Amino acid sequence: MAIIEQKASYLFLFFEKSKSIDFE
Repeated sequence: MAIIEQKASYLFLFFEKSKSIDFE
C-alpha cells in the first residue's frame, strides 16, 4: 500500500506544478 501512497504524492506534486504553470 505504501507504493500507492507514493504514487498519489507524486501525482499531487505534478498537479500542483501544472497548476502553478497555468497561473504563470
